[in-house]
Amino acid sequence: MPLSTSDVDIVHRRTPENIDRLLLVLAELEAVYRFAPRRLSPSASHLLGPGHQLLSTKYGRLDCLGTIDGDKTYDDLLDSSSPLPIEGQSTLRVLELSALIAIKQRAGRPKDLAVIPYLEATLEETESA
Repeated sequence: MPLSTSDVDIVHRRTPENIDRLLLVLAELEAVYRFAPRRLSPSASHLLGPGHQLLSTKYGRLDCLGTIDGDKTYDDLLDSSSPLPIEGQSTLRVLELSALIAIKQRAGRPKDLAVIPYLEATLEETESA
């Protein structure tokens, strides 16, 4: 059964310099809060905190997460991520599949538990290739 997600999640570094860069990107994406009828945009104070900012953009849903898996920050996740070059741009860091599986197991939510067998099968395929 193929699975798809309806959003993109990012864990961002919560430094003032990075928040300034993120706000520029979010403005270009026309990001607003999904559940705010007044179409409010995120501010630096929102993004500096550990919470989740659930946004809609002109390209779809984007969740900006200050922390995940309890209280893990961007810097805490670096050792569990790999670089992904973007053509003509900089590099993104992407959480490794094994780390994503562990996080979903700890979350224990039905939607996370349901996807784990597919993630494990994908991990097994990539490791045997």
